[in-house]
Amino acid sequence: TILIADFIMSTDNVIGVAGASDGHIGLLVFGLILSMAILMFLGNLLADLINKYWWLAYFGAAVIAWTGADLVFKDPVTLSHLPELSLTIERSVSVAITISVLLFAHWFHRVREKN
Repeated sequence: TILIADFIMSTDNVIGVAGASDGHIGLLVFGLILSMAILMFLGNLLADLINKYWWLAYFGAAVIAWTGADLVFKDPVTLSHLPELSLTIERSVSVAITISVLLFAHWFHRVREKN
């Protein structure tokens, strides 16, 4: 089970870095090297920082949600099914998705535990 979870998380990391690099090979290589260094050398420190500064987890979730929303609007399948959207609409939907993710995370970790 741990091996499967590790494989899925590694694949997710590669896909996330590839999406965030937006086709720029230099950013892709930098992102993969940085993420491997963080996981190998700074994982425990990062976990301690997130435990101490809880808002870092929300910041990370916001970055992931924003990147995911941005990728949806750049996907060829999405582009073929939606008319050309203005940048204002794309950004508004990205903001709404990011805020929704943050509200769900807050509810899941703070509000739900109290009930």
